[in-house]
Amino acid sequence: MTKETTVRCEVRGFRTSYGSQYIQFDIGSDLVMRAEGEFGRRGLSPIAADLVDLGAAVYQIERQLRGRQRTNPAVKFDLHIALRDPGSWTTPALTALTAILADLGNAEWDVKVHQRRDIQVAGHQRNTERKVDRVVLLSGGLDSASGAATCKANASRTCLVSFYTRQKASQRDISKMLGFHPPVQWRMSRRPGGRGHTFRYRSFFFLCLGVAVADSWEARKVLQYENGVLATAMPPGPSWFMTRHAYPVMQAQMATLAGALLGGTWSVENPFLQLTKRQCLEAARRVAGTQMMEEVAARTETCWFHWSNRTAGGLKAPGIPCGVCVPCIVRRTALSDGAYAWDLCEDEVKNDLYHGRAFRAYYGFLSDVHSAGDSLSKFYGLMPAAGRELYVRDIFTLQEFLDLFGRFACEFMETFQP
Repeated sequence: MTKETTVRCEVRGFRTSYGSQYIQFDIGSDLVMRAEGEFGRRGLSPIAADLVDLGAAVYQIERQLRGRQRTNPAVKFDLHIALRDPGSWTTPALTALTAILADLGNAEWDVKVHQRRDIQVAGHQRNTERKVDRVVLLSGGLDSASGAATCKANASRTCLVSFYTRQKASQRDISKMLGFHPPVQWRMSRRPGGRGHTFRYRSFFFLCLGVAVADSWEARKVLQYENGVLATAMPPGPSWFMTRHAYPVMQAQMATLAGALLGGTWSVENPFLQLTKRQCLEAARRVAGTQMMEEVAARTETCWFHWSNRTAGGLKAPGIPCGVCVPCIVRRTALSDGAYAWDLCEDEVKNDLYHGRAFRAYYGFLSDVHSAGDSLSKFYGLMPAAGRELYVRDIFTLQEFLDLFGRFACEFMETFQP
């Protein structure tokens, strides 16, 4: 393997007649990870740095995928990657890795790790005095900020970890407002840029960053906060695709991978798994106070199209939430804040062919949930495959699912059908 091909991946789509796509780039020149903030006394070990680079490579591969991923999704990835310590990628580690990627992307991954001795570990600053026993991922969204707020009493022993494109200042502001040390903030330089159209594997990348920083502190606990409505990946309708951002199965597999690579018994959890977004914010208010969370919430971003100048339904100003995507809808059930490009409390927007799509899908599903009442059998009949998968894997009981989505149905109707 030459220096120019430290990552090589053959990607095959569902439609074999289209042939394979070949993606290659170099870690260290085409793909570079940088970090600001304090790491623990152990620093970023070569094995942890390999985990970061592998997560970044998977993310970059997805961003380079061509074609229509909804009609011809990638179903097989043959990945060859050169890392600093290939011997650490034992059979248990690779098994956990491929299980994570299969769950996130519904695709088969065959990963081969090779030796590369000239990759530098990202430069970083160590703190040899501070004690940290947990890492909390901070995206700059409302859920992660609320999660950090609930850890406020343990701020001195908590390290916040972020990845940013445009959110650097807001992430630092949120950390400071809540009384935390400045977060460890990662950024990526990559070429070619690659827009991509899906983000199925982004959560794995984020967790790789969190695990690597936790290992530097010799901590073995990573918290990734997201409300249960989205963490369960339950779509608003059959035609909707939901990324598995804080998917509980993936988090358990990530703990297994971290242990196989770095040693020890790891915990990767989402304490908000059984809460609606409104309940997440209420939990944060109880710890940090209502006024503080109003100020924090004003610094958060949620919208899929926040910095875009357009959505499927038309043009919008960058920096303003659209108001009509799934995250905007869920956020509004928790918090009535600021102006949206389109207001779903207006019938004209609800009935718009494009702007009202997500609202109408949720309205139909949640109306049926509301009508099901306390009947577990009726609710089970309404559950999409994503929910039934968690039920079969004993992650959620039917009663827990019904309680969660029953509460969300009430909050949704209160917000949009007062």
